[in-house]
Amino acid sequence: MNTNKRSITLDLGSEDGRRLFLALAADADVVIENFSPRVMEHFGLTAEVLLKANPRLVVARMPAFGLTGPWRDRVGFAPTMEQIGGLTWVTGLPEEPPVTPRGACDPLAGVHAAFAVLAALNFAERSGVGQQVELPMVESVLNTTAIQPIEHEVYGVTLNRCGNRGFGGALQNIYRCAGDDDWIAVSIRDDQDWNALAELMERPSWCDESLSTTALRRERADEIDGRLRDWFAAQSLMPTVESLAASGIPAAPVVSPSLVTENPQLCDRGYFEPLVHCRIGQALYPTPPFARLAGQREWLRRPPPTLGEHNEEILRERCGLTDEELARLAASGVIGTRPKGV
Repeated sequence: MNTNKRSITLDLGSEDGRRLFLALAADADVVIENFSPRVMEHFGLTAEVLLKANPRLVVARMPAFGLTGPWRDRVGFAPTMEQIGGLTWVTGLPEEPPVTPRGACDPLAGVHAAFAVLAALNFAERSGVGQQVELPMVESVLNTTAIQPIEHEVYGVTLNRCGNRGFGGALQNIYRCAGDDDWIAVSIRDDQDWNALAELMERPSWCDESLSTTALRRERADEIDGRLRDWFAAQSLMPTVESLAASGIPAAPVVSPSLVTENPQLCDRGYFEPLVHCRIGQALYPTPPFARLAGQREWLRRPPPTLGEHNEEILRERCGLTDEELARLAASGVIGTRPKGV
């Protein structure tokens, strides 16, 4: 969400832009870029140049496919890597085409980059020596989908799409409830869950000994899905979620992103914090997914910045520019608050 950040713009195609970028890098701990390899090379801002300006610097580069190899200059986005990494292949229904998982690669790559950068910073702190850290996004995806190639290499099994059921013996799916576009996600992991569900359904006649084990239920999974679909269609969403959860069955309502900020568990834990944004006013923003540390009252100090919002503040503070110099840079398009051409 870009909270706790400041934003500046620099035209790196200009001499002034490159000069100011190097001045900022000379006083930085980390530079992170997510271009294809040729971009920073084109601007003359390679890791070698940056490390010459600041020998303790950590230069994190996150190209789609790496800095070497036949695909080094290919441009890629999250859907590109998810498909190449095998994630898309196993997402969707068995009888339908693969479905893009909607951008899982971006946060995966960011988390992996954070670990690598922290390790490099620790080394720089101990040795005084910075370095380039290379983080191909496709390899971040492969780090989370490794089970698929391993299954094939070791067992000769190619994992395929299985909808919402998962690859184990559990029965799980998303079922429509009685409300207007209300849906529930349910997982029946074992015999205990199955018996608890049967009790909640008041043990209908079809729920007999022929479905008493996981193996038997797996053989008739499609039939059971149909029966459960009919039963859930007559149930109200939230009372059913509460009844299932009280019986120890994993269940949750399927909510739109617009309703996530109303989740009582997240609200009680203070996961969202309010900030006042200059364009939209007060809004709730997510915080890091771990509890506040000792002595910490809040995570968020700044709302997300607008483009170039802190041009003058940072260039005065870090580069010592005057009002006249800032005006000249703005007039020549080296800095600005709107994308070029807009």
